[in-house]
Parts: sequence; C-alpha cells; structure tokens
Amino acid sequence: MHYAQLDTMCLSGGVHMNTISKLIGWNIEDIKALNPIYKTTFIPKSGPGQCVSGPLEKIGLLVSLEDSLYALERQIYFPQPVLVPKPIVEVILPESPVDTLATNPAVIESFIYHKVKAGETMGTISTKYGISVEQIMEWNALRTTNIYIGQRLKLKNGPGAITITPAPVVPRAQPVKKYYNVRAGETFSKIAQRHGLTQAQLSKLNPGVNINVLTVGQRLRIK
Repeated sequence: MHYAQLDTMCLSGGVHMNTISKLIGWNIEDIKALNPIYKTTFIPKSGPGQCVSGPLEKIGLLVSLEDSLYALERQIYFPQPVLVPKPIVEVILPESPVDTLATNPAVIESFIYHKVKAGETMGTISTKYGISVEQIMEWNALRTTNIYIGQRLKLKNGPGAITITPAPVVPRAQPVKKYYNVRAGETFSKIAQRHGLTQAQLSKLNPGVNINVLTVGQRLRIK
C-alpha cells in the first residue's frame, strides 16, 4: 500500500477496527496493515489514548465523526435491551354472520425512505433511526454495508419493527480554550506532537491558519 499522506488520531475510548470500518467504509485489512502495533482488531482504552494511523482523508473523516464512532461501538458490542412487540392474542368467537374483515383488519406493514447524504454511512443512519445495520440490510436485500450518495433506503415503520433504544446522550462540558505562542524553529507538526494532537486536530482548532507558514509569536489554539 502507498499513500501520499498519513495522519494519526488518538482515541479517547476503546474501539474495534470493525466499528471504524463500518462507520467510514475503510477496509479492515488496510486498518490492520497500517496499525501493526495491535495484535488483535480491538484498540483498547488507555491513558494517554491509543492512536490509529491511516490516510489523511480517512483520519480527517474519523475525527469529524468521533461521537458517532463511540455510539456505533456501543450499539454493536454493548446493545441496549431490545423492545419486543407484545404477542397478539387470538380470540376465537362463536360462529356468526359477523364480518370478520371488519372486526379483525389485516395488519399492514409500512415503510419510510431515507435518501443517503454525503458523509453518511450505514452505521450513522442506523444510529439516527435507532435500528441495527443488519435490519437495514435485510429490508433492502443488501449483501454489504456499502452505500452511495442519493441511494434510497427502505426503513420499516410500525408493527413488526424492532426498536433498539439508543444510549442516552450525556451533554459534554464545554472545553476550556487554551493557546500557545509559536517559538523560533517550530513547525505546525512539532507543535501538534508537543501537545498530543494530530495535524488534522490542530488544524481544526485553527481554521484559516496556513500550516506551512508560521511566525514567531503567532498565537495558536491547542485546546
């Protein structure tokens, strides 16, 4: 494998490589090849956080979907209790000329449709609607989790649909901003490494800054 640019993202929690693969459509064999330090496909939580390396565009997308990554990890490996519909009790009535179609109407399944947007994956869509990836694949007769922009996915709605209750979202505390003044001889990558960040993360904190041209005393946000 040859990539023009590689980047690194440090994880704040334990994640399976399979979860990363499903979320951003990154082949799991490529993830394993670029991260040989891990003996298994599970990247454990530790302090400081474990890191994963890969192509610049994959790591940039992973950074932007970090919250969805941990939500999908919980859904796949730590699912919440499944709400199963109550069984329908059949009541047998004495024979009579009563119109059975009127008293026992047929249950009609209904579906809604979702149009795939840029940046969406099977994992983010399943998290949005509180259903599993396997259900989406079953309802749309899909053999893989690969989807494309503009694709219409059929999602079951109403009786017969099994709803997975998503984990409650705990509001995150607003981060305290922290700044750093550039010193002589320092580069953007060295500053990112000094403060435990990737270039992509540091660039995200400093939109509009030319990472190739820094001046002594220039103020950069590092947190």
